[in-house]
Amino acid sequence: MAHRPRTPALPRPLPRSFILDHMAAPRLKRTLEPTAPGRSSEFELRMASNPYAAILASPIRMCIYTRKILPNGMMTRLIQAAPPHGSEDNRPWIVPDRILPTDTASSRAGASRWAFSRSDILAGVAKEGKYKILSAWAHMRPDTAELVYAQWTIRVAKDFQVAVRDRKRGARVFTAVKQVNAGSDASQDSLETNNDIAFEIPENRRLQCVLHFKSYGHESTRADSTADKNPPDLGALPSKAAVPSISLPTFMPRSQLQSEVSLCRKGTSCGRVPMYDMDLLFHNNPKGLEAILKTFLDQVKDPMSLLADEDGLKIGLTAAPHTVELAQGLFKLVSMHPDPSQ
Repeated sequence: MAHRPRTPALPRPLPRSFILDHMAAPRLKRTLEPTAPGRSSEFELRMASNPYAAILASPIRMCIYTRKILPNGMMTRLIQAAPPHGSEDNRPWIVPDRILPTDTASSRAGASRWAFSRSDILAGVAKEGKYKILSAWAHMRPDTAELVYAQWTIRVAKDFQVAVRDRKRGARVFTAVKQVNAGSDASQDSLETNNDIAFEIPENRRLQCVLHFKSYGHESTRADSTADKNPPDLGALPSKAAVPSISLPTFMPRSQLQSEVSLCRKGTSCGRVPMYDMDLLFHNNPKGLEAILKTFLDQVKDPMSLLADEDGLKIGLTAAPHTVELAQGLFKLVSMHPDPSQ
């Protein structure tokens, strides 16, 4: 039986490569609508007003204690500084850097290391001698975590005043919020539980967070007495003058300082933002707490119209590019307190 000759199969055409031939480049669908030159899209504006996006976009560094690589927006930079004036010990000091704008150590050149900005981590760096990687004969205060927290309270209080001063003719820094019942029609469809706390925003603004002043309207300027009545001596430190007239903080569980609340804006579903207990957050710096509250009251023409109740005053921090640093500062203060769930 004769075999029929096979017809040679034609080679299949190879796919064209867009690397070699730009005409074959696949057309990608734009995820964002193009905007006019000089204008930002709605997504870009929201990202510019998002403090957490700014923290995640910061350069990454390695923590000298945990050896984990994290954005430096979550960390504290440690540098060497000259010993205090008149000190008999000539060993260099390991101090935090770039917290207060008046800190002259920020312009100092030299080696530096980063540590995660949490009280137990900073305490471990000092206790276990992890800072020796900078200098084997350097010295670091055992209460560096308390010092960093005290400096951040000063910076946040000043940033509030600067933001309001620079924005007197523009966007507002604060806005009023009204607490509503969890079972009301305005929030019933968006709340997770009936015990959830919800707020309505009369001006329909986006918020970074809600600030809770429990001491507003009471004779006492402080709602909690967790701070020591006899503040400990700050001791000899190059940055001692940068922490005037305040005591070192007492760290407490983070759940006492921060809670999640719902915000109901007109025409949209409820979103969730953190609510900070300002009296506990600034328990070591009552003057800074009074300065923040006074900054808000200066914006209000009629203080009697404030929506305050027996639980104190609750105001919102508007979401805008000029409030990103304020929201970051509040987040860093809360993050320094321990979280038992971690």
